[in-house]
Amino acid sequence: MKAPALALFLILTLLQSPAARAADAVGAFAAGDFAAARTAGRAAGDAEGLALACEAGLVLGSYIEKGEARVRSLHGAIEDCAKVIEAGGAGVGPYVKYAIGFGFEAKRLHSVGGATASKKLFADAVARFPDSGFARAALAGWHANVTRQAGIGRIALGASRDEARRGFMTAARLDSDNPVILFEQLRFLAAGDRQDRLAAIDVAAQLARLSPRDAFETLILEKAAPLGAALSGREKDLDAALDAAEPFAGVRGEAPGLKFEPPFRTSFPSSDQPE
Repeated sequence: MKAPALALFLILTLLQSPAARAADAVGAFAAGDFAAARTAGRAAGDAEGLALACEAGLVLGSYIEKGEARVRSLHGAIEDCAKVIEAGGAGVGPYVKYAIGFGFEAKRLHSVGGATASKKLFADAVARFPDSGFARAALAGWHANVTRQAGIGRIALGASRDEARRGFMTAARLDSDNPVILFEQLRFLAAGDRQDRLAAIDVAAQLARLSPRDAFETLILEKAAPLGAALSGREKDLDAALDAAEPFAGVRGEAPGLKFEPPFRTSFPSSDQPE
């Protein structure tokens, strides 16, 4: 690009409004360019843009990037959502996604205190948005993941499959066609006993009937399909499908040299209660 054209491009970029940049972030996210969505969302700098940057960072770290890069994306996502919350008036998304990111960071550090704190953040989000299926499913997901991965430590953490089951049922009732909620419910049921796995077949069929609205939902449905298929196969194949469907798989102990201090722990700023 020649100098005059480059100068014009830079001027036009600088003149682009935050709303236009947020729209660029939405378009990039829908198309599956999550890195571009994060860049555009941060450039917008408003609540919509930063919330989308947070979500894009979690997607990148969960399923696309590896090693230190995904840990940096995780930390960046936590900070992006924190900025939206700190500005006041945030909807349910930034609260829940902040708690999700915090939970993954606790898992990376193998921190019992962090796991307990993340549960409190999820509960805080539910208290603020009691009619949100997303918030209810996120708290249920905490119970599901801890009971599956913490062994006897789940008792000390207060995790319960019964709580997870009730939470997912409530979430699905509040938001019946949300593929993210149904995917987490499928992961929970597929990791359970025979009765749970039978219920998982129905959830997998429900997911198979959904049409994705963007590239992220396409990714989720692609992750769900082999898990649903494995429900009728061998147990070792089901375990492998569960591992393949796990976000931030293998993050525990990753990039130990990266230090990070989350902006808030155990609860969100009280001044940011929604009106």
